[in-house]
Amino acid sequence: MQRGKELWFKYRIPFSIYLFSRLLVFAGFAFVVFNRHVPFFCDSIDQSQSCLLAKWDAGKYLQIAQNCYGNIEGGIPPRTFAFFPTYPAMLRALSFGSPLALQIVSLFVSFLLGLVTSALLWTMVRTRLDEDKSKLAIALFWFMPMTFALSMSYAEVVAIPLAIATLVAHGKRRWVLATILGSFAASFK
Repeated sequence: MQRGKELWFKYRIPFSIYLFSRLLVFAGFAFVVFNRHVPFFCDSIDQSQSCLLAKWDAGKYLQIAQNCYGNIEGGIPPRTFAFFPTYPAMLRALSFGSPLALQIVSLFVSFLLGLVTSALLWTMVRTRLDEDKSKLAIALFWFMPMTFALSMSYAEVVAIPLAIATLVAHGKRRWVLATILGSFAASFK
């Protein structure tokens, strides 16, 4: 418990910016759900294009996590090989034996990795710039239009913090760690 308080105190600014940005994103999601009558979650991963949190590529990642590459919408179309297997395999492993649905596990992973991304980006920017510029960097990152997808099941939720961690390790001249992190990041995208 003490460690959690220390982490919150150290990263309270980037965490607060991240949490506020996700509040706005989920308010936008709620607006779409209520005004467009689009379900938030899917009854089945196989119907993923009909619900909000599994639209576009997120649905493909969830289908691969649930069914592997064999049963994606009735076959293995060539376009599915564009989705690297590391993220779906990670989701599958994390949801193994869990009573939670795969969609819930992926949301939880996205949320936690958003906090990790905020802490890493804050660390990277703070080593070079002052606190005000660090706040601006976090705000610019989380309020970019594309970051709404980081609240969904996209491999970027893992690839981005790994890429930032690679840059942090590079800045500290920890070459082997930077190489390992960069290689692992590349396996997700």
